[in-house]
Amino acid sequence: MEYHGHVLRNELKYLINDLEYTSLKSKLKTIMKLDKNTGDEGEYHVRSLYFDDLMNTAYDEKEGGVFHRKKYRIRIYNKDEGFISLEKKEKFGKYVSKTSRSISKDLYYNILKKTHNFNEFKDDSFLLEFYLETKMKGLEPVVIVDYIREPYVYKYGNVRITFDKNLQTLINTNDIFERLPLYASPFLDGAMILEIKYDEYLPELIRRELKMSHHQLLAVSKYTICRDFKNSIYWKERIL
Repeated sequence: MEYHGHVLRNELKYLINDLEYTSLKSKLKTIMKLDKNTGDEGEYHVRSLYFDDLMNTAYDEKEGGVFHRKKYRIRIYNKDEGFISLEKKEKFGKYVSKTSRSISKDLYYNILKKTHNFNEFKDDSFLLEFYLETKMKGLEPVVIVDYIREPYVYKYGNVRITFDKNLQTLINTNDIFERLPLYASPFLDGAMILEIKYDEYLPELIRRELKMSHHQLLAVSKYTICRDFKNSIYWKERIL
């Protein structure tokens, strides 16, 4: 589906526990395949640095359920310094769209140190958009989201289902390459997030196995969960 030049996909998120994970995984493995990018482990590590502006627009629009909203992030997989992705995730109601560009580690650190300049972005419209947001709206890093992803795919409907496990945030840094990160988790009971993405339709075979009505539909994202948690730690430290 397209909307004003954006390729849109359906996205659903559910909060599940370990028992539900075990049951769902056993069912999905009979009809879906592991994503080929997982390697021998059947999962991979994801770490994302999220940005927001001086008005906290991304956070407030998410909390307010604004129809069209966006978030910028820089993402790495398996702590690989050789592939760094600058991304914009947009939400149009229940649909999502993503734009991404690969950037160098030097450019990443220029962004982090706020020493980036116009010449580094001017030749790409998306990179230029990000640059202008940093300069005109004060867009800057606010939180790191860290988790293990177990992804399954199904070609009909272009379905992608992921279990995002061991959700954590880094509380001592906004550098995704920090050598001595200090982790903290907002979930203490083994909870995880089930994400379901698909194009025009979700095949009935998968819908039936998921039985999604039995699970709790999330109104927030990993970004807001981790940001709220990190802020709560900050204020506890201030009070103490």
